[in-house]
Amino acid sequence: MPMNHEEFKEEYRKQLEEQKRQEEGGDQQPYFKDALSRMVFEMACGGAIRHLAKEGYSPEEIQKQLDYPTSLERIQKEMDDMKKACSD
Repeated sequence: MPMNHEEFKEEYRKQLEEQKRQEEGGDQQPYFKDALSRMVFEMACGGAIRHLAKEGYSPEEIQKQLDYPTSLERIQKEMDDMKKACSD
């Protein structure tokens, strides 16, 4: 059964309120997702990448050793971050 005009207005109002709530809380959401992503990455393979890099493995060799699917770009970034931290 189609909505009447009043039902449509009420549904539209609810959707606008939900969108506003999401936008207001949206500033915190990316920080949380980023932090969660970094934590999962660290637990899955961050330490292994640093260890293997210290042993002289190349990004390609490291990727073959990991159980967690990790892109070469992400491995290289971790290696670059490690070198940067050591040089500071």
